[in-house]
Amino acid sequence: MSNLVEVRNLRIEATTDSGRVVEIIKGVSLDIADGEIVALIGESGSGKTTIALSLMGYARPGCRITGGEINVNGKNMAALSEKQRAKLRGTDIAYVPQSAAASFNPSSTIMEQVIEVTRIHGLMPPEQARKRAVELFRALSLPDPEGIGARYPHQVSGGQLQ
Repeated sequence: MSNLVEVRNLRIEATTDSGRVVEIIKGVSLDIADGEIVALIGESGSGKTTIALSLMGYARPGCRITGGEINVNGKNMAALSEKQRAKLRGTDIAYVPQSAAASFNPSSTIMEQVIEVTRIHGLMPPEQARKRAVELFRALSLPDPEGIGARYPHQVSGGQLQ
């Protein structure tokens, strides 16, 4: 079984409001194998989101990745340009926040957001993506699978957003 994600000695620094630099992630290493599910568990503020975002080459505002290796699907994220990393986001790797409501843009319809990655990466024509989304809505037993995509996130329940 090959690893889809390999992180070695990840280090991330943050700058405090007073300008002091603090190492907030200190030498994290992990592997995620093909087909494996991994959960990052810890208290609020322990660095779970910071670690997850670093896998996509992101650092939160005021933070920077200062060391270690992050390989995703055999690609060294640190060695890639921002344009190359952007091509991987949504195809090779994606981040879904814990809060379903925080995952959606309130000013766009659910359908626009569900098919966004296929549009950005040119994976299929928009009409085919819409049909596929309706199939997924139906498979998830969402009410009105043909119409739910036209709604905005605030017009459906939190469970339906999940």
